[in-house]
Amino acid sequence: VYGPLLASPGGLLVQGNDVLQDLDLPLETVGGDLHVEDNLLFTALTVSGLQAVDGDLIFKQNPGLTSLELPALLTVGGDLYIGHNPALLSISLPLLTTIVGDLDLNANVSLAEVTLPALTSVKTLSVEYTEISSLSLPALTTAERCLIRTNPQLTTVSVPALEATT
Repeated sequence: VYGPLLASPGGLLVQGNDVLQDLDLPLETVGGDLHVEDNLLFTALTVSGLQAVDGDLIFKQNPGLTSLELPALLTVGGDLYIGHNPALLSISLPLLTTIVGDLDLNANVSLAEVTLPALTSVKTLSVEYTEISSLSLPALTTAERCLIRTNPQLTTVSVPALEATT
């Protein structure tokens, strides 16, 4: 799927496409939610210019997805949920600073690497049922709640700037 004319949709749902493999969206902003879910053969997402999602950003139940890279993403106005993607090995969000809602990385049973070096605030941080060996959030200063559990390979958690949880 290629969408050259999508400047700033109010919301975008890509769901239940059994043979969809690649999604190329030249977007800078999504004015609402962006959901990519239940796409059986989906392996690649190209949204290299995406800077903001005003609502929720959800990637779930895409069994072929192996990596998720959003190199220009700065803010998510709702929740960021990445879950139940069994082949997902890595997540890279190098410029993401703010998630207004929750960050939930759940049941990505092959997930070994998470890169979030610029994230400063999130409502709830939840990392469950992954294969990551270390979790480093060097810029995170604000989180109301943190839930890190059932990650059998996890040996190191580093959140040096976190001031308090409420």
